[in-house]
Amino acid sequence: MLLGLRASDDRNLKLHNLDWNKKKIKFLQKKTNQSLELPLLDDVGWAIIVYLKNGRPRTKTEVIFVNHKAPYGPFKDTNSMVHILRKYMSLAGL
Repeated sequence: MLLGLRASDDRNLKLHNLDWNKKKIKFLQKKTNQSLELPLLDDVGWAIIVYLKNGRPRTKTEVIFVNHKAPYGPFKDTNSMVHILRKYMSLAGL
């Protein structure tokens, strides 16, 4: 999770939601349908850059975090992205 976002918001985060110049993340929350603006912290920004350059499979989707099994693309609402996040957060000691 980025900054404590819900998994549904992480799953739907798109490249245009990141304002690199103002260091902000702006999006519409899926659950509440409310607009939210959060700081784009340096470590989060760098982690996203490294993921986009080195970890993310090539795909045309604008969604940032994609499934790493073919067909590469956005996670479906039925995917349990939260379980994937928990697994790797645990492995990272977070």
